[in-house]
Amino acid sequence: MQNDYEAALRRDGMVVFVPGGNSMWPTLRHEKQSVVILPKTDRLRLYDVPLYKRADGHYVLHRVVGFTENGYVMCGDSQFAEENVAEEQIVGVMSGYYKGKKFVSVEDKKSRRAALFLRRHRFLKRVAVKLFYLFGGGKR
Repeated sequence: MQNDYEAALRRDGMVVFVPGGNSMWPTLRHEKQSVVILPKTDRLRLYDVPLYKRADGHYVLHRVVGFTENGYVMCGDSQFAEENVAEEQIVGVMSGYYKGKKFVSVEDKKSRRAALFLRRHRFLKRVAVKLFYLFGGGKR
């Protein structure tokens, strides 16, 4: 059964879950961190990590890497393909994640710098992602 994060956000004002997949590596690791999602209150900023719903009903956490007239350009931290997402597809926005017992805010300068570094240095990102998968980090 698919989760209904939208209903949970309306009901509880926040959603906490453990995401699966490696598209947001190195920020998020497959089933290792809990993310905290809050309702979206303003237009998203560059490098925010929204939770959005694709047309097929799947929920996705990817980073804002650009803007369109009606929405955003998204890309996973370990991915290269970009995706256009309309404003109305945005369900909420990640306020941070738990790394063990430590909460890491999205406002954490180290975390934002890492995202910016990977975005600016695409060759290094490509090498890091290939090494990640080569050494078994991409196994599910």
